[in-house]
Amino acid sequence: MFLKVEFLEVIGLIIGLAFFLIGVRFTFFPRAFIKNLQNYKYKTTSTPDKRTVIVTIIIGSLLMLMGAYYTFIAILAMID
Repeated sequence: MFLKVEFLEVIGLIIGLAFFLIGVRFTFFPRAFIKNLQNYKYKTTSTPDKRTVIVTIIIGSLLMLMGAYYTFIAILAMID
């Protein structure tokens, strides 16, 4: 049995995994992400406040859920 995988299914899998990994980065390393973003934009860093860290964790968890959903749909499309 040969598994025929189409191009769009592979692209969907890659995009889903990318969203998931970006979400992991946001969720588990929020302070480092905020400091890197501040350094990129303002060329200086400061200690991020609690609200900013909480919002970053929430956005990261939503990105993880979205990435897991797209990955799951792409895997189901490959199986079908």
